[in-house]
Amino acid sequence: MSFSSRRLRRGPLVWAALGCALAVMSGSAGAAPAPTPSLPVEPLPNPLPEDTDSDLTQVEGRAGSAAGTPLLLAGRVLDAAGREVADARVEIWQADARGRRAGEAPDGDFQGYGRTETGGEGRFAFRTVRPGAGKGRAAHINVRISAPGFGSTTTRVYFAEGPGNAGDPFLAGIRDPAVRSRLIVPLVPVTGTGAAPGAVKADLEIVLGFNRSAPA
Repeated sequence: MSFSSRRLRRGPLVWAALGCALAVMSGSAGAAPAPTPSLPVEPLPNPLPEDTDSDLTQVEGRAGSAAGTPLLLAGRVLDAAGREVADARVEIWQADARGRRAGEAPDGDFQGYGRTETGGEGRFAFRTVRPGAGKGRAAHINVRISAPGFGSTTTRVYFAEGPGNAGDPFLAGIRDPAVRSRLIVPLVPVTGTGAAPGAVKADLEIVLGFNRSAPA
């Protein structure tokens, strides 16, 4: 798989962990997977940062790196029949490690927003940091998926045992625990040569609730 981020090709964190992260992606052959719940998201940063690649831990032109726990968010996009969706644009935006977003004096070394496209197997990866929980909100990452013939889908990613999950109104609005659990991902330590201290990874499977529309 090729990634659009110029840093994903050289950063030692993702790079040792990526094979392991993708190797444990869930999804059984034959059975159609349940669609990922669609949720409202916060507005995109306005304006978007000049640097919009899939490595949010460094900003082009700055020497520093984002503060916080390094997080590899890797996954794939599927259609309603369980088939991989190639050439989908995946965008994420989030708070920094202290829970501060654009307009709230966030970490200047944190990009805050990134995007990439899925390869032939529907896979994507971002290098970011674990977001902090801002006042009155659970820690989460906003996600938008856009693909030709599918339109656009938005959702949120939360973290297992994350602070504020129990009181989050969006999670609480999903009554079915099995459906709700699709938006809550466990964090697994990244191990091996080149792994940053404390780094974690999360696997995310996004299932669109429909199949690709036929060309006009």
